[in-house]
Amino acid sequence: MDNESLISNLKKIILRIKSKPVKFYNNVLLAQISRRIYAKILQWINAVKKKLKQFNIKKIIQHLGALNQSEDNGRNLEESNIEISENGIYSIVPKNKPVTERIRSIDILRGLVILVMVFVNDAYSVSGAPQLFLHMKPGVDGMTIADWVFPAFLFVVGITMPFSFSRRIEKGETILRLWEHVVKRSLILLFVGFFMVNMYSIDRSGGMIEYHMWIFLMLSGIILYRIDFPHSRIWMMYSLKIVRTTGILLLIFLAFAYSSRNGTGLIQMRTQWWGIIGLIGWAYLISGTVYLLFRKLPSGILGTASLLYCVYIADKAGMFQNLTILNSIVNIGSTLGTQSAITVSGIALGKLISEKLPEKTHSSRITRALVLGAGFASAALMLHSLSEFHPMFRISKLNATPSWGLLSSAITVWAWVLIYFISDVSKENRITKILEYAGRNALMAFILSTLIIYGFTLLEIHFYENEFYKDWADYMGLWRSLFFSFAIVLIAGGLEKIKIRLKL
Repeated sequence: MDNESLISNLKKIILRIKSKPVKFYNNVLLAQISRRIYAKILQWINAVKKKLKQFNIKKIIQHLGALNQSEDNGRNLEESNIEISENGIYSIVPKNKPVTERIRSIDILRGLVILVMVFVNDAYSVSGAPQLFLHMKPGVDGMTIADWVFPAFLFVVGITMPFSFSRRIEKGETILRLWEHVVKRSLILLFVGFFMVNMYSIDRSGGMIEYHMWIFLMLSGIILYRIDFPHSRIWMMYSLKIVRTTGILLLIFLAFAYSSRNGTGLIQMRTQWWGIIGLIGWAYLISGTVYLLFRKLPSGILGTASLLYCVYIADKAGMFQNLTILNSIVNIGSTLGTQSAITVSGIALGKLISEKLPEKTHSSRITRALVLGAGFASAALMLHSLSEFHPMFRISKLNATPSWGLLSSAITVWAWVLIYFISDVSKENRITKILEYAGRNALMAFILSTLIIYGFTLLEIHFYENEFYKDWADYMGLWRSLFFSFAIVLIAGGLEKIKIRLKL
């Protein structure tokens, strides 16, 4: 059959479908169905006929004719899609039509940060580890890689905010709904951080549950409580609800079973410094609110970041000492000031690289980021020049000083530029793919790293007479930490690849 006859037959078929009457539906026995359902069926059929009349037959037939000659140009059906416009007109578009952009380097940077974070946390227990991988001691002016990873993670939280919130706005969510999301997520992070930070003050000499087991069950409960996996089917949805309910019930039981070294009462868990997860929660609450207020005013975002650094200085000067209730809950200067300022600074970079401007190219993004990083570094150096006058101007992670926050932000910006050039400009996928997947499941990696360590400890206590994981450090040194951190990243990345993630 030649092209002309094929096109002619297809045209006749489509025209016949369009003109096919629906009178035969009038013979349906109305006694068997309600009048309303019958009316809805007829309404739906007529609506389908109306849409069918809007087919752009000419374009479809032309496209089918072109597909029949695909041997000459190598095209096939998989290379094209049918797109439906708002008015219901069907048209043929190339499959490689530009879609919503995703900047891979952001996920890769977060994956790299979590890799380094797991490494330095494990290296802390390795005897003779270089100071480069350990935190600076209190009062010492300076920072190491271990002092950089936490602010880097906060900064990346800020970078992703313009992208994730823009997608939600495009789906029709209101600003009030978005702020409810910010509050809900912050409360979940604070709840998880509250449990995790209390493991440092647990009574190790007694209690209802041996403390290694309590910590292991607590971390398992957190994962069960916030785990997410594909639940497109009814039984999967019920399974997810059962798993999450099991997690929250386990955490409630552990709250009553907890025994503190100094606490009293039925529940002896107490708010402390909130832990890493909790500090992320406070920063997310402040930065999310700032973004919703100034999402259309980038200068307001940078101005708020500067103001939050001033909050730290004002706190050290004693401005908030009368706010006793707030001070008993959270450190105003460090948490609400510097750490929140780092996340808001990340929002500034996210806005710069996500703005839909005519000059949005690789070079413009890199230039903007380099200038922003230089600004952070310059501000850090200028504040650090005042360190002789007061310790709050030193570079100190443990004291969460503004100089530390600004310098960490600058390093993170420059790290993103390097990764952006490798992954998004040079299109390198082989090396960065696992970091990208792990970056999308970063908090799963963080909690899993601690869970596995305590799992090793329980194995040592109940099945072995020696501390085999500690012995590995004696034999392998930092190689143990390196292998362990890469293993965690592989596990978290593998779970993300099959859509099993931790929603915190």
